[in-house]
Amino acid sequence: MEVNPHDDPEIMLRFKSGDAYAFKQLHDKHYLALLYFARGIIRNEEDAKDLIAEAFAKLWKRHTLFETNLNVKAFLYITVRNDCISYLRKKQKESLLQLSNTAQENPLELLAKAELLAELYQVIETLPSSQKQVLKLFMEGLTTSEIAAKLQFQESSVRAIKTRAIVHIRNYLKKEYKFSVLLGLLLPIGL
Repeated sequence: MEVNPHDDPEIMLRFKSGDAYAFKQLHDKHYLALLYFARGIIRNEEDAKDLIAEAFAKLWKRHTLFETNLNVKAFLYITVRNDCISYLRKKQKESLLQLSNTAQENPLELLAKAELLAELYQVIETLPSSQKQVLKLFMEGLTTSEIAAKLQFQESSVRAIKTRAIVHIRNYLKKEYKFSVLLGLLLPIGL
């Protein structure tokens, strides 16, 4: 049976014994997906980052209890989800309404979306600079004309750059056999 390099038992042994470098490797492996997961629940990136930092601090305090990467991953997602719900409970009634809508969503679906979005952003990071800039601004909700004004490009250039970026991402996803899964995530943001 082939061992997944991300589930390296050596890393887990080192982490369990208190190795800070192994902890950093686990942090780097899970951070981005956790950020998308938390941000999807509380809709605030800075607070999501704080909650994730607290979850990793809790993980580090309990490092001797974990045997596998799956145990670490489950602990992190459960901790972040619970901390997000606690965060929302402290907010005004408007946030409580958001909590009830989030609680109705399937946590596994949120987890899948978070991990797929993390992978999408990793692909975006491989794009040429102009494509990366345009796509990130578009995903932040800016219109073509707003992006053109911000980057001092023609609107037609922004559309062409965006199209090239989308073609690159679609080709990558098709090659990775993930296209049909991510298509549902990409359609709402116009990719």
